[in-house]
Amino acid sequence: MGRFKADGTSAVEGEGVWHVGSAPDERRAGMKLSWTIDRDTRTLEINNDGAMVAFTANEAPWLNYKQYILYAVINEGCSNISAKAFEQLSYLQDVVLPSSITSIGDNAFYDCS
Repeated sequence: MGRFKADGTSAVEGEGVWHVGSAPDERRAGMKLSWTIDRDTRTLEINNDGAMVAFTANEAPWLNYKQYILYAVINEGCSNISAKAFEQLSYLQDVVLPSSITSIGDNAFYDCS
């Protein structure tokens, strides 16, 4: 799977990544949230150390890519799935959750397939 750079900057085109991001407002998305979408596997990978703060409608940073995301992988260290984190990812088919997840917020998977 294409990986993001350690400093959170965009990956070079051709590395197999559509987007690399980190939440612009750390208060809203958790202290160390970073994410990437692998264009070949159509997988959203989320890295977060600790709790992910609840999103409001249409606020999750990867929603601009919702039509491309078929799979999601949340890596070990994330303690929850926030409210509305995957809302409206209507093509989402499978989510891999780590053992560190202790709670799933309201409507986290609303309008998913």
